[in-house]
Amino acid sequence: SALGRARAEGAVPPSSRAVPTVTHLFNGMRPLHHRDPGPVAACLAAAARGEAVVELVADGVHLDPETARSVLETVGASNVALVTDAMAAAGMPDGAFVLGGRAVEVVDGVARLAGGGALAGGTAHLLDVVRTTVASGVPLVDAVRAASLTPAEVLGRDDVGALEAGRRADVVVVDAGLRPRAVLRAGRWWSPAASALVPLPLTVTPGEGDPWVPPATVRLTVPAGVDLGAAPARLARALGAGTTVEVHAGTSTPEGATPAAGEVRLELVTEAALGLPEDVADRL
Repeated sequence: SALGRARAEGAVPPSSRAVPTVTHLFNGMRPLHHRDPGPVAACLAAAARGEAVVELVADGVHLDPETARSVLETVGASNVALVTDAMAAAGMPDGAFVLGGRAVEVVDGVARLAGGGALAGGTAHLLDVVRTTVASGVPLVDAVRAASLTPAEVLGRDDVGALEAGRRADVVVVDAGLRPRAVLRAGRWWSPAASALVPLPLTVTPGEGDPWVPPATVRLTVPAGVDLGAAPARLARALGAGTTVEVHAGTSTPEGATPAAGEVRLELVTEAALGLPEDVADRL
């Protein structure tokens, strides 16, 4: 079989699992059919025997969440690697992008070849994939394992992938909703704001009509030297098309200070939205 040849011919690091990895199970494959099982059935059977690791782009777009849950329940988290298939649009607002020289349009967070063509990569981060997988009913421990330790084993990396003595201190701190609070990379916090959980003030200048109907301008005041990365773009997308997010260097408002008129404060690190409509807060 093709999987057998891959095991025999593949060059793998000595410390890795000597099994092939199935790239993006289901996507770009002949569908599973009861009279023609095809590659999907063969890959699932191999994974169930521990002879392959199947990748799942479990972002809710490439695969229905129930499909991802069924695969994890069938073959086990040790034989599944959760992946993103992320491209340049990951974490960015909707718009036009390029992938491999091809024009890509992102609408409602879904990337397709221009003109309504096939899916063209993913826009989710790995934590988004974990959150979607857990929401489908997969135990948190299994989802995290499939996103961390299993891929590390495939790559032969025994220095990352788990919270164990001797491995690198890479930690993503999340809240109960699996939203990021802080990131520890190689034992160092990614920013002063992340390590100290500094509340950052957020000011909203409403557009016409309802203040949370775009267009609107959101101003974030952050301590000098703090890099928010893609967070402003993700915030703009969460609030809706037409929303502009501006970042200004300054000093965080002291805890307990009274907000200025028309100001709403958002603790970006915990993503706890104060005074925002519930449906907006859930999307941040």
